[in-house]
Amino acid sequence: MSSLIATRPRTGIPGLLVLVGIVVIGVTSGAAYFHYKAPRLKKALDEKLAAAPKTAAGRLAAYHVYGEPNIHHRLSVVGRFSEERPWLVTHALDVGEGQLELWGIDCESIPHGVSTVEGMTVFVDLPAPYALGRIPRDGQFTSYVPVYSSAADVPDPAARLTTVATHLLEGMPAALARDIEGATIEFRIAAP
Repeated sequence: MSSLIATRPRTGIPGLLVLVGIVVIGVTSGAAYFHYKAPRLKKALDEKLAAAPKTAAGRLAAYHVYGEPNIHHRLSVVGRFSEERPWLVTHALDVGEGQLELWGIDCESIPHGVSTVEGMTVFVDLPAPYALGRIPRDGQFTSYVPVYSSAADVPDPAARLTTVATHLLEGMPAALARDIEGATIEFRIAAP
């Protein structure tokens, strides 16, 4: 029976040797590419650093190019009360019958270019808080919103909007002040 099974002599390269060859080629080609590309990348980085603004005002202008879209995103997207109610809510009034009237600004109305640089200050211009709509008092998010019994009881709505907006920017104002001496982010709330 064993004579029926033909055996062929081994001709070829052992599998382990092929695997080692593939690994060596992979490591060698990666190292060669790194040694080819690294000096060019370092030169490009050095040129960008040399061209970067050196004055505080120039650095603030460069910051604003990238900072403004982040400010807009934090206020218009992250600050939304809910998907159904794209509002940045500052406070609520108890209007009775188990209803709350939410006050704040509509996030969809916040334009790109919401901030501008004037001197060493980034000003974020927002409208004054206004009545947005009503929700049931036992709503899901109402525990995060201060509720007042009348409009006369509401402390300064502009100050509350500034507090909420500053919270939404998280560490941006502190980081800017730390990175660029004399630079600040301030909010300008329009008159009602």
